[in-house]
Amino acid sequence: STFSCGLAKVQLLDHSFGYIDKRGNLLANGFISCGQHHENLAVATTDNIFGYINQKGTWSIVLSYKTTQYTASNFSSDKIALLSPLDTSAFLFIDKTGEPILSLNKNVVDFVDNFHESFTRFRKNSHYGFINRKGEVSINPKYIFADNFHYGFAVVKTNEYYTFINKEGKEINAVLDNAKRFSDNHLAPICKNKKWGYIDTLGHVKIDFLYDN
Repeated sequence: STFSCGLAKVQLLDHSFGYIDKRGNLLANGFISCGQHHENLAVATTDNIFGYINQKGTWSIVLSYKTTQYTASNFSSDKIALLSPLDTSAFLFIDKTGEPILSLNKNVVDFVDNFHESFTRFRKNSHYGFINRKGEVSINPKYIFADNFHYGFAVVKTNEYYTFINKEGKEINAVLDNAKRFSDNHLAPICKNKKWGYIDTLGHVKIDFLYDN
């Protein structure tokens, strides 16, 4: 795989997985599965351990759950990871000590993502909204699609158009055929009448609709 946090995941001759550093040194191995490091931790499993390993390849978090019960996400920049149930249990959010900080029952949400910029999108009855870190619904589920927040704004889709909302749920002045998230230059790709341009966070078109893709 590509390098992340100074390490790359590799598969060995015995079909197990491990990590190498940028000099090609094998730092850890023997994992049945493992992911890339994010926030200096990576999801990993062995025959009897499920949790997160650090950049030295040693266990930082050993979860008390089994891989038959939950799938585990990477840690986001909010330093939170999501454990998604494979049965009817609740969605669990954990911090970097492995402690649960929030749970959401499946009768409350059909789907939930990990936190980004202190909010996470969720789906209920085929519509998307947003929940804050207290587990409170901050934006009601009224969109047929929603992306997570990036640089203070989220792409959403109504029955009629795409647009962007801020964290108070206010739409910026843009009715679009399609839209992608904002990047670190605070511009976002947008599409109207089958042509693409770029918009800023105030809703002003900064690069006109000139491009096919």
